[in-house]
Amino acid sequence: MLSPVSADDWPEIDSWWGTFQQGKPFIFAPSSIRKMPEVARDHHWSTVDTLWDALETDHEWLFADQSIRKLSDDPAEDAWETVDEFWNRYAELQQNDLRELRKLMVELREAWTDGASQFDEDPLSADWRSVSQYEGPLRTTVTEEDWSQWLAHLLRTSSGPFAHELLGTPNRSPNSVRREVVFFGNNSQRRVDILVEYEDIGVSIEVKRGDEHYGKTPETAGLVERRDHRDWAHFLLLQEDKLSRLQQTFGDAIERSADGLATIRSDQSADIDVRHWQDVSRVLRWMLIEGREPDSHWEASAYLFITLIEQRILGLHSFSFVDPASAETAPATDVHRLIAAEPDEQIDYLRAVLAEKSQS
Repeated sequence: MLSPVSADDWPEIDSWWGTFQQGKPFIFAPSSIRKMPEVARDHHWSTVDTLWDALETDHEWLFADQSIRKLSDDPAEDAWETVDEFWNRYAELQQNDLRELRKLMVELREAWTDGASQFDEDPLSADWRSVSQYEGPLRTTVTEEDWSQWLAHLLRTSSGPFAHELLGTPNRSPNSVRREVVFFGNNSQRRVDILVEYEDIGVSIEVKRGDEHYGKTPETAGLVERRDHRDWAHFLLLQEDKLSRLQQTFGDAIERSADGLATIRSDQSADIDVRHWQDVSRVLRWMLIEGREPDSHWEASAYLFITLIEQRILGLHSFSFVDPASAETAPATDVHRLIAAEPDEQIDYLRAVLAEKSQS
């Protein structure tokens, strides 16, 4: 039941409403509470209804820090029993997940040992999730341009299978792979992150690491097609957790396939297919394990790129974190690891990787 509202509450309510009007998402609110997308004006009232229902249900959570949890009004000792029960259940679930994660990583080790790659250890064997910019082989401030550069290098030096698996291009080396190519329109210009070019077809790739400005992607693709009359395919590469933001940007223009892949329907160019960073790392893994790219320099670059994608973008835990006996630098206690680890997404990712092995 909602608490009575007094005149002293209005400044806080006004501040909250002003923040909502500015379109700033509530960090700790349910995913349904967010800025109403500009492309969904016809559905505003249903969005407002959803907001109000969530407000009535969880009004106390909306304005509290994530770490704050309301205990019952029972005596203190009963409250601590509630906390103990919660913690024991949480610890049990986390321990089960960590055991599952260890099991999957053992299977990964076996895949590398038995595979055709020159590498016998999984890329997650090394811990590149440094907490300081002065640790590890790279600074923590790797830019979006750096990610584009490395991906372009692997596409350029591939003998064909990598681009073919990731982008659906011919299974041969591209004629050229160019970076930061500018296309001019009547009153604008757009820069394409990566162009992969063959004699009669081309692929444009927009690479996103943290940037959420997706709205100009169809216009950029349209400029490419107007200035170059080859057959074009277009891709937007981003993190999977940015899909909700993408949906806000394009609304009904987003179409999902049966396997969950998203496509941006466009009247300015060919449709734009969405790919995720885990798609890149999964393809690279099986290029290496199956030995489908013969060049050792390409393999070395791909191996390190997998390590970076999985630990810096996907936030996966290294083997040393999951199995503290394997490294002296691992967290010292299970409590430490239970607090730091949320392995559900990593379990799902590794299951998908191993499922591809079983299908190959």
